[in-house]
Amino acid sequence: MPVKADNQAPISALPRIWDTRDVEQRQALAYYHDAMCVAFSPVVPRIAANERAGFSARVESRAAGSGFVNRVEAVTHRIARTSREVAHAPDDWLYLFHDPRGCCSVTQNGTEVTTRAGDVVLFSGADPFELVHAREPRFAVTTLLTSGETFRRRLGRAGPAHPIVVSDHPAFGALIREAVRLLASQRAQLSPEAAAVLFDSTVQVTRLACAPPSAAGASLESRSGALFQLVSDHIERNFRNPQLGAAEIAAVHGISSRYVHKLFEQHGPGQTLTEYVIDCRLAWAARRLADPRARHATVTDTAYEAGFSDLTHFYRAFRRRYGTAPGKFRVAPPLEKPSAG
Repeated sequence: MPVKADNQAPISALPRIWDTRDVEQRQALAYYHDAMCVAFSPVVPRIAANERAGFSARVESRAAGSGFVNRVEAVTHRIARTSREVAHAPDDWLYLFHDPRGCCSVTQNGTEVTTRAGDVVLFSGADPFELVHAREPRFAVTTLLTSGETFRRRLGRAGPAHPIVVSDHPAFGALIREAVRLLASQRAQLSPEAAAVLFDSTVQVTRLACAPPSAAGASLESRSGALFQLVSDHIERNFRNPQLGAAEIAAVHGISSRYVHKLFEQHGPGQTLTEYVIDCRLAWAARRLADPRARHATVTDTAYEAGFSDLTHFYRAFRRRYGTAPGKFRVAPPLEKPSAG
């Protein structure tokens, strides 16, 4: 999907749609399988033999902010991401799964969560999982995909090891539930800009819902902690701007460039401002190179779209971070995910 060079909002609100009515019935299941692998990441639909002959489904994927809003309508079945898919395609996505009718369950790492109507469940694509739709003959669900690496870096600890019903959070649950419902039910009425803001805000609130109470409180207790939250949010929305730096950030937030650097010394994840911005750009470039949706983009295009203005610097930083050249990474992403450092 095409994206602007200066921010993360898509330039088009047009979704990608796969509908099994567009192919012959005997091809429907394979077509759906391919659609799910592109829209989400490699997964395996598990459909009973007696239901395959009449199987039908529709998958819609729309870019929004820093991720995607995906809607699936289909005959009831199971969806699995096994250790094989994880090993062969280590996509680092987190799923915010919205079930409007409450007819699903998610199992991961020994924990099973059964949804109620309107629940929003957070789980990771970095570990095997199984998603079961069982109570009705058909289902219609929406999933928000966001970068697991960015989520964990901002959270300051590992991401979820098992499914979490984030819509049950006492402070943020209702807000998450309503925001995801809005993205799901009114996605066609939202402008690309509005959808981008709502998507990224939903991810930020979900991050707060997953933070330990002491950590969430500490980050918002002081003025500097709250200001660092604003600054880091600004960076994650604008790191693809090649001009982004301390001066631009300082001007936006009414502080000095020196104080921007001081915020990172006090509250940052062990990185300087420059290291943090480069890390965001490299992570975006790696996801872009590994994403089958972006096969049309060259490595050079990806570097510039990520915010790098010097190709030599990009190649050196990418190799240092991922242990291989960008072109080779695109052909064969490493089975082991690189560290966040």
